[in-house]
Amino acid sequence: MANPLRRHEVNRINFDLINGLPNQTVQSCVNAAGAAAAMHPSRFAVFGYAHVPALE
Repeated sequence: MANPLRRHEVNRINFDLINGLPNQTVQSCVNAAGAAAAMHPSRFAVFGYAHVPALE
């Protein structure tokens, strides 16, 4: 994915990953991080998910 973008002069590619999502496993999180890192992004950030119920 990143290489075709860079061929079109998109030089800064950033990934924001969220961990702790419902149904996410440690292995799926590791797989997602590995896939993103393999694309050599300019920036790579990981955020923890925190569910906040809707306020009424």
